[in-house]
Amino acid sequence: MLRAFVPYFGTFDRFPHLSGKEAVRIMQWEAPATILGQFPSEPFLNSDLVLAVNPGDDKSTIAVLTDLVSRAFASDDAIVLTDGDPVTLYLDLPGFPEWTPLSIKGEAHLLTLGAGVSFSIVGSTQPSVGTDGAAPRG
Repeated sequence: MLRAFVPYFGTFDRFPHLSGKEAVRIMQWEAPATILGQFPSEPFLNSDLVLAVNPGDDKSTIAVLTDLVSRAFASDDAIVLTDGDPVTLYLDLPGFPEWTPLSIKGEAHLLTLGAGVSFSIVGSTQPSVGTDGAAPRG
């Protein structure tokens, strides 16, 4: 449709795909209070800033988020955009801001970019993680 108005605009399949590492960099840049570390250092979750989680348990959600950030940052594979139910972290900062770095789709946790855009890694062969922090039983 856009090419009908701008004929010089290329097809989207010619643009490079966003990698897991690049997506985590976006998360790190947008995260409040450098909760994922100071950009451009290697991302890590400052779990001391997390007061509460909804839905879920603080410890297992922090473990899942730490694992997903680490795996995605290590990946040069393309991400796949998807949807999911948001997981909100309430932070120990003035005004107790909310941050939604995760979502849940079925049994799988997904990382979330700003505006609630969830993603998974194309080449990921890792099992999804349940709300108790353990791989789902199948």
